[in-house]
Amino acid sequence: MSHHQACCRVRLPHFGNLAFLKAAALLAGGFILPATSRAANIIDLGALGDPLTAASRSSSATGVSADGSVIVGYGYSGTTTHAFKFVGTTMTDLGALGDPLTAASRSSSATGVSADGSVIVGQSDTGTTYHAFKFVGTTMTDLGALGDPLTAASRSSYATGVSADGSVIVGQSDTGTTTHAFIYANSVMLDVVEWMASISGPAGILPIVNSLSSMPLEGAHHRPLMSYDAMGKTSQSWVTGDFGSSSRKSDSATTTGEAGVSGTFGDVVAGVAVGYGAQNNDLLFGGSSNVTGQYLLGEADTRLADKESILSLTAIVGTWKSDTLRGYATGAGTDYSHGATDMKSASVRLRLDGPAMKFGVVPAFTPFASFTWAHTSADAYSETGGSFDAQFDKQTHNSQEGRLGLTTKYVLGTNTTLLATAEWIHRFDKTQSGFSGTDIDHGALPFSVAGAAITRDQARFGFDIDHKLSADTLLNVSVHFTGVGEAPDVSGAISIRRAF
Repeated sequence: MSHHQACCRVRLPHFGNLAFLKAAALLAGGFILPATSRAANIIDLGALGDPLTAASRSSSATGVSADGSVIVGYGYSGTTTHAFKFVGTTMTDLGALGDPLTAASRSSSATGVSADGSVIVGQSDTGTTYHAFKFVGTTMTDLGALGDPLTAASRSSYATGVSADGSVIVGQSDTGTTTHAFIYANSVMLDVVEWMASISGPAGILPIVNSLSSMPLEGAHHRPLMSYDAMGKTSQSWVTGDFGSSSRKSDSATTTGEAGVSGTFGDVVAGVAVGYGAQNNDLLFGGSSNVTGQYLLGEADTRLADKESILSLTAIVGTWKSDTLRGYATGAGTDYSHGATDMKSASVRLRLDGPAMKFGVVPAFTPFASFTWAHTSADAYSETGGSFDAQFDKQTHNSQEGRLGLTTKYVLGTNTTLLATAEWIHRFDKTQSGFSGTDIDHGALPFSVAGAAITRDQARFGFDIDHKLSADTLLNVSVHFTGVGEAPDVSGAISIRRAF
């Protein structure tokens, strides 16, 4: 099986299951695992200890090299059970971890061997617990355990397989709270479960870009240009700042800023704006993601035959740069890999604001409905700097979002108006895009992961204050709050609009 034919899922099976660990070993690329002999004749390999009394002691073979020249296993030496290798006609005791002067009293067993027989793996009593080991030449090396490296000596680990070239070892380890699978390469023990969990952070860059482009679309431009006071003029310029923050579904902060201009042409108002946006996200294990970029926005509004309803079309395109620091756990502590890639986004929103509806003495309500289509993409990229860097394939995603809402207006004074809004957001796409790639340092962890589920329904409430600073200058402040979902928990915008 090649590295590219195998894949891992984020939701991994229970790691205490030896069958899974053997499967994981196969996924890591041609691991040598215990095999059943098909030879016509069974040859007695004997046992460890005094050869004169070997017939009374037990032994068991658990692995064989690809060319059959080296057999490994464990046997009773007369005092304890030790790992052995059998080459030619000689069974060699591999000893045990810990103080070599007292190794004879501690047990060990071999469970796998590389293709050429040069690397043997297994587990051994250290004197305080059991640890995975690798045996090369005449030296048995303690591989340690996952979790806090300062207390690793008290936690157990077991090696269950080794790659054909001996460079990668797999097994399981006590982390201090549970048992996780590990991969050991270049003297580093990697927590497979936490490494796979850490992958989901960089893989979430498309939702980040989608939220970045929707920030001005549903922030500074959450209402049509035509809904703002024209102040007796046919053109306006504006400067706007948006912000958004989330802490329930993700830990992120988003800011955008733009400058724009619009003009009136009969029953049509058209405008264009350029802006800059940034989003910072906290990721697992001390990692972080920073996405920045520029966007171009255009909007065209027209009044319908009833002279009250507004039909608007808004489009935004952006180019973005993602910079991610991905943290993950190893037996030596937390390691970090850095990755950067380019992204693109394009969104189009069609919106209809209906005529105001009056019900008795309550203020009038203006209904609105919108539909937004968005496309995001991220180029393939490779990380650098860590012990288990990842390579991510290209990602793309198309999203569709509908909104239904009501707006009511209150006149607070000669120069001040308050608008209150309630809306329901529905995402028509059910999941984010999946992602794929591999551990490029060792090729032992290829992954192909289905996209995370999207929170499809979300309520949003907000208000706007329009305050005329002068006859031709308008200050607008808006704030919105949402339920748990894809839109920010809280967002706001402030703009200065000058008519001319």
